[in-house]
Amino acid sequence: MVHDGETFLSSAGTVCVRVEASETELLRNIKRRHIKAFSWGNIQQELAELIKYQIQPWMESCREQHTDHEFCGAKYVSSSLPTRLLDVGETNDLLVKLVEVKSCKSLRDVDYLILSYCWGNGNEKSKMTKTNLGMRLRGFAVSNLSETIQDAILLTRMMEVRYLWVDAICIIQGPTGDFRSESPRMGDYPSNAACCISASVAKDSQEGFLTERPLARFPMDDIAIRIARHDEPGYSIFKSNGDDQIMTRPDKDLVFAGGWYQLISVFSKTQLTYETDRLYAIHGLASILIQRLRAEYFNGIFRPSLAQGLLWYHDSNRREAYKRPKDAQLPSWCWASDCPISYLDIYETPMYVKDDHPERPLQFPTHSEALSVIKSTASRLYIRAPIFQLTIGRSDVGYVKNDCSGHTESFRCRYLLDANRQVMQSMPQSPSHGGEWGQGVDVLWLPVGRDKHVYGLVPGLLVYEVPNEGKGVYRRYGLLQCSDSWLDEKDFEEVRKIILV
Repeated sequence: MVHDGETFLSSAGTVCVRVEASETELLRNIKRRHIKAFSWGNIQQELAELIKYQIQPWMESCREQHTDHEFCGAKYVSSSLPTRLLDVGETNDLLVKLVEVKSCKSLRDVDYLILSYCWGNGNEKSKMTKTNLGMRLRGFAVSNLSETIQDAILLTRMMEVRYLWVDAICIIQGPTGDFRSESPRMGDYPSNAACCISASVAKDSQEGFLTERPLARFPMDDIAIRIARHDEPGYSIFKSNGDDQIMTRPDKDLVFAGGWYQLISVFSKTQLTYETDRLYAIHGLASILIQRLRAEYFNGIFRPSLAQGLLWYHDSNRREAYKRPKDAQLPSWCWASDCPISYLDIYETPMYVKDDHPERPLQFPTHSEALSVIKSTASRLYIRAPIFQLTIGRSDVGYVKNDCSGHTESFRCRYLLDANRQVMQSMPQSPSHGGEWGQGVDVLWLPVGRDKHVYGLVPGLLVYEVPNEGKGVYRRYGLLQCSDSWLDEKDFEEVRKIILV
C-alpha cells in the first residue's frame, strides 16, 4: 500500500509491500510467509494454504479495486468470452470436458482462469483436433494431458473455479483448425479471465509447475528498504533478466513513442512452436490497441508510427534461435519475416516516408484476414519516399556522385543485411558468404528518418526493384545508415511512388 510520509518496503519472499512505519515496527509486525515446498504427497495442502493466504487476497484486491487496482474489476463482455472452455469439474474427478460457450446460456457470465505456458515438445497429446473434438465434448481423462495442464486443472479446482482456458485444448489445432479465427480474439481472453496462471518456470509442458521447490529448505529473513519518492508521471521501468528492460507507458506513447516496437523486438526473440503463428499471436494484443486508439494496423505496424516500424534489422547475435518457416511467404518489409529483430530509433520528425501513395487502400487492413502468412495482394505497402543510388564499398565507406559538380563524394555508412538470402538471389553482385560486398556495388537507398542517438546519421532501407512486377515495386533486403555530410534537406523532397512487397 502507498501512504503519505516516510515510506518503507517490506520484502517477504518475492512480495513487496509499501507501508508507513519505522523499521523496528515494520519487521515486528510482518506476517511471515513460508515458501511452499510442493513436496510429493503434500501439494494439495500447501496449495490450499497458498490460495487462502496469498492468491485469494490478491484477487479480492482486484475485484474490489483497492490501491494499485483502480482499473481492475469485472469487465465481462459476453461477445469476448472464449469460444470454448474446459470444465474442470471437482477436485477428485478423473474426467474433464470441453464446452461450447455459445451453446450453453449459463456460461454467458462466468468466471474462468487462463493458462499461459510454454508448449515445448511435450504437448502433442493435449491437442484438440477435429478428430477428437466430439470425444472431448463428452469428457476425457485428465491423465491424458501434459503435466503443466494437469497442474493448472488442479489449481483451478482448488480455487473453486469451474472453467479453465488452455489454447491447446480450446482451439482446434492443425491446418484445418480455427487458430486463425481465434487468435485475433485471444487478446480479450486474459482481460476477461478472473486470473491468469503463468507457468513461467516450465520450459516444456511436460515438466509441470507444481514441482518441488528446493528454495523452501533455506530460511529467508524479512528486510526493510528505504524507498525514494517518485512523483514523475509517464512510465516505469521494470528490470528483469540482467539488463533487459520493459517499459510500460500510456497507450498513445506505447504506439507513437516506440514502446510497441520494443515489445515486438522482445517478442521476436521468443520461441514459438509454429513460427508461422507469430503475426497471429501478436494480433490479439494489437487488436486491443486498435480498439482503444482507433489506430490503423498492418502486419505489426501501426500507421501513425509507420516509419519507425520499417526500421527493424535482423539480430545476428541470436541467429541460432530462429528457423525461417518454409511455408511462410511474408512481405520483405515485415519484421516477422526475419526474426529475431531489433529496431533503430528515429525522431518523430522529419519523416522521409509518407503513406499518401495515391493507390494505397483507404485504410490499413487491420483485420486478421489480412495477415500475410500466405501470398496475398494484402502484403503490399504503398508509400512515397525519396530513393538514392549509392555505391557502397568496404570499411563502412560509401560514395555518391554529385549531380552538379560531377565529382564523387565519400561518406560514412553502415549496412545491416537481412538474414533471408533468398530475397537477395536476384540481385547482381550479391554479398559473399561473409556478408560483405566486394570493392563496390551500386545500391538503392530509401531514407526513412533521423537517427535518435547519433547526430547526422540517416537510417533507411536497402531496396531493389522487383523484375516483372511493374514500375515502382521494390523489395527490401537490409538497412543502411548514412552520414548526412553529402545531403541537404531539399534532397529529400523529390519522392517517388513506391510499393513495397
